[in-house]
Amino acid sequence: MATNAASVQTASIGDYVGWLARRWWLVTLAVAVGAVGGLGFAATQPKVYVSETKVLVLQVGQDTSVKVNLDTESQVVRSTTVGDAAAHLLNITEPVDTLVERVSVTVPANTSVLSIAFEAPTVAEAQRGSQAFAQAYLDQRAADAQKNLDVQAAAMRDEISGLTKQLNDVAGQVAALPNNSVDRQRAVQQQQILTQQINTLNNRLIPLLATIVKPGSILSAATKPEGPAKPDLMLYLISGVGIGLLLGLAGALVLDRLDSRIYHSRQIPYRTDVPILMEVPRGRDRSAVADAASALGREFSLLRNVLRVAAGVARGGRPSATDALLICGAAPGRRSSSWSPTSPPPSPARASAS
Repeated sequence: MATNAASVQTASIGDYVGWLARRWWLVTLAVAVGAVGGLGFAATQPKVYVSETKVLVLQVGQDTSVKVNLDTESQVVRSTTVGDAAAHLLNITEPVDTLVERVSVTVPANTSVLSIAFEAPTVAEAQRGSQAFAQAYLDQRAADAQKNLDVQAAAMRDEISGLTKQLNDVAGQVAALPNNSVDRQRAVQQQQILTQQINTLNNRLIPLLATIVKPGSILSAATKPEGPAKPDLMLYLISGVGIGLLLGLAGALVLDRLDSRIYHSRQIPYRTDVPILMEVPRGRDRSAVADAASALGREFSLLRNVLRVAAGVARGGRPSATDALLICGAAPGRRSSSWSPTSPPPSPARASAS
């Protein structure tokens, strides 16, 4: 299309689509290499199996109104105390810190369940580790609860012992004082108070001693992993494809920028800073003469007018009616020589005059 507008210096979306279509083989090759590389890298990673054991956590102690904080209990599972107990159950000498790092605890929503997962290089070791941490947690929780009960019972026994001693002293005073004395009446009242306090403490101590600690139970034994949890083949595959795609696109863009060939007329302005005046459609019969009334003929007429005006401006005047324009087509074959009014015109097959 004929135009005398300024040249455009930036590439359009169509240009990027064009270089991508021309370098599709490079992008495809890079993606394939990235996919194979991702899977190959995943194959070099050690396999890790994960087994889970579900534990039901119950409230311990006499105060059942207080709900168990499962977030706190999940931290207890990963404590060094539970880790030491689990290592003893597993009969291993691995450092507790590294052993605890292989444990993860999750809390299913709206439940009183802890899901204890353990990572190991084999299925059997993963199952044993998960089961050991679950049992060690329950044992530790039961021991802590029992210790708390023992402390409370011991405190009550000491208090009862002290009150009983006071009661014996008061009973001696009651026996020694006259029946009608004021001091004896006071001693009798104190005796009744001490007896009531001792009875209250005994009523609290008896159920405390009879309390059976139930920290929880294992709902489901350690699961058997169907396959390794790590490495994630899909993750490595997607990562490899993504990296290959980026490298392929970057390589295709670099090759296209280094390529000096012109694949489309849109490349001319931002490569040579020369505007396009006209583009002959592809597929046109080169031997046929365009009709002056056709769209292509009108484009040639417009091109002629633009060139005549440009020639006149270059001479500092108006275009001359006697100017002759020679338009040479670019086609494979012998290059046409430059033309001047004193030289013979080029071959008619390569030129047309207006």
